Amino acid sequence: SHHSPMFCKIQGALIQLFSLMAVLWPCCMGFNLFAWVVWKRNEDQLRSYWSMYTAIGIAIPFVLTTVLWVEDDFGPTGAWCGVIETKLQFPMFWVEVMAAWAFNLVVFIQINREVSRRIHLTSSLLRGETLSNQESNNIARKLSLYLIVFVFEWFFGLLNRFINLTCCVLFVPTLLHCTVVPLQGWLNAIVYGSLHGDINWPCLKRTSRFISSNAVAPKRFVRLSTLDLPDDSPNAFHSLYNLKIFVCTWNMGECSVPSNIGMLLPPAQDLYVVGLQECLSLNEMKSALSAELGEEYVMYATDVGSTQTMLGYHGFIALMCFVRKSLVESGVVENLDVASTVVKRGLNLGVARAANKGAVGLSFRLFGSFVTFLTAHLAADTFGQSGLSRRNQDVQAILRELGVVYDDIGSELQLCHHHTIFLGDLNYRLEFEDAISALRCVSRACGYLTDNLSLQEISARDQLSKARRVKEVFVDWIEKELTFAPTYRYVKETPCDNYGDVDLLLKVYSTQGKDGKVRIPSYTDRILYHSLADMAPLLQCNDYGMIGSVIASDHRPVFASFTILKDQNAVFYAPSRARKELTYHTISLSLSQLSVQTINPTPLTHMKFVFPLPNEDPFSKQRKIQFLSHALSVDPELTIDSHVQPLSGVESVVPITCQATTLKIQIPTELVRVHLLVEVGIEGSSGIQGVLCIGDCSTNFDFEVNLVYGGKLQGIFKGHAVVEEHHQ
Repeated sequence: SHHSPMFCKIQGALIQLFSLMAVLWPCCMGFNLFAWVVWKRNEDQLRSYWSMYTAIGIAIPFVLTTVLWVEDDFGPTGAWCGVIETKLQFPMFWVEVMAAWAFNLVVFIQINREVSRRIHLTSSLLRGETLSNQESNNIARKLSLYLIVFVFEWFFGLLNRFINLTCCVLFVPTLLHCTVVPLQGWLNAIVYGSLHGDINWPCLKRTSRFISSNAVAPKRFVRLSTLDLPDDSPNAFHSLYNLKIFVCTWNMGECSVPSNIGMLLPPAQDLYVVGLQECLSLNEMKSALSAELGEEYVMYATDVGSTQTMLGYHGFIALMCFVRKSLVESGVVENLDVASTVVKRGLNLGVARAANKGAVGLSFRLFGSFVTFLTAHLAADTFGQSGLSRRNQDVQAILRELGVVYDDIGSELQLCHHHTIFLGDLNYRLEFEDAISALRCVSRACGYLTDNLSLQEISARDQLSKARRVKEVFVDWIEKELTFAPTYRYVKETPCDNYGDVDLLLKVYSTQGKDGKVRIPSYTDRILYHSLADMAPLLQCNDYGMIGSVIASDHRPVFASFTILKDQNAVFYAPSRARKELTYHTISLSLSQLSVQTINPTPLTHMKFVFPLPNEDPFSKQRKIQFLSHALSVDPELTIDSHVQPLSGVESVVPITCQATTLKIQIPTELVRVHLLVEVGIEGSSGIQGVLCIGDCSTNFDFEVNLVYGGKLQGIFKGHAVVEEHHQ
């Protein structure tokens, strides 16, 4: 350093730069594991964090090193060159080390808690719980060792610098500092490779569920257990049974709980689903609804938002599901542990979005059907400008981001559940020239003598109906005909007993806003539903209308009543009950003559399959735990995503031709409905997806499946399928 001060300065800068990177990158790795396991982020979402990791792991060290370089703070520090001033070393390096220790400790504790919770919830599916415990222990040991090594390798450096700052230079601490810090990579390599050992999961061993368009999928051995039937009624759960579901959405407009809240809950229903928007009295609403239903029902709830109206919030977006307690206790209905129940679509704050707009959801198993309910509040028109495009974007984002299954492909919401019911203040408007024209049409359509031509005109001028006709949003979704009056914008506390009277409607509806702009009465509050093709007969919408007697808000509540049928041939399983092993068989699915054609001529990049859907795989959660365990070990036999092959040079307007793709799975003989999710990658975008229904065994058929992105039609997937059954 005395002969070459510039070389010493360069050495000090490089040591500072790469040492700080070595401290911050493990934080990024820990956060990535946390986001994958605890937040249940899918692969695309994890990749989106790369820019943040780059900023933390590279940009921050580079900026701090540059500041020190400009201030000429690098020079000889004893055994090597570095930051000259000991006092400066702490804020520029050692504070970051201690912060990284604390961060990784919290992250690893949360990961271990989530793994333990997930194993506890689902361990009864395994015949031997020790297998789950072995995986859990392996994860806990590996994460603990990473943390111990991380603390150990920087502890002696911190101790040495603290001694230098408060006292003097001592030989032993300096020696330990010089010896231990350079061992970081070697110690991590030991931890990464040492604890690896093959763990035999008889029913979970292998495999990647992501298969290329020309790859042969390895067998996946799956045993599914089912509910033990009472001896005195062996067919109790096999007989056809109808579940009555009442769904209601209401934008409360910041009002308090009305005295006639019971009007939202008609009698004798098995499930009540209530979605609220702009709710400032959420706890009071929960209490009031629970009191109306009594102890016979169990409530499940989720929400997002705030009562801080000064910050632009209008209350909560909330979803409450009340389920008959006997159905929960018998295992007929089960609330599913989901990946994410919230999507925020409010003001873009740069790093995130505000929660004044967005969606929340809950997922259930009803008999053998998997059903998701979600309620949303979408973008409104602002300052006289239409928010139509933003509403469509909100729908796409919600259907893509509401992660309600444990699957890293990032499945489209409605494609990974048998039934999906979407309710809320969607804010789509009627497009009339003025309010009086709209109300005249409403009076003809919704008066005592219904005019079908006026109903058709309403549909033609309704933004949501128009967007659905051109397949811009909600492709393959269903909404019953609008035969009731617009639900927005009313004068609060003003009833209407005759929608055929235009003069009365002019008094009931508020047609002029505070800004002087004309407000066209509109169907902002809607309920739509989606079913996979072969499951559609099991969900029936019986009624769709408005609750005109609840008048506390400028919106009227909208309801829909459904009946869900149990498949006569299906057997369901209940994880909380005793089990008996079913006989099982192997189904092989062969796909050939595959072709994909997209709306826009864009090159395709890959094709993936998920078979069966994650909810149809009873071991999907344990399988992810196993992936995590092996991701922290060296396992040459386990390869995730390695079978995804690119489709380079294949244009979307040219059919894809590939070899026959064969997938095999072992399922219980009683499980009669399984589905294949297909994703086709598009250059410069996330994949577009569709679902192929696999019905009867030993059959072959041609198929044509819509490919969507966020509910918007993007292409068609065609081909020929052969399904064969192989008994054991």
